[in-house]
Amino acid sequence: MTAPAVPARYRPALRPGVLLSDALLHGPDVVHLIRNTGSGKSFRVGPGNTS
Repeated sequence: MTAPAVPARYRPALRPGVLLSDALLHGPDVVHLIRNTGSGKSFRVGPGNTS
């Protein structure tokens, strides 16, 4: 299963140093990884996220 492509005009602007991954499968869910390159912290967002 792949997520439909979202036009860039619908994506929020991110501040410099924040990276957003492409859609990834985590079990049956589609998630994204977000990383702050300044602090080195990262987290996963998407449905079914429990960590």
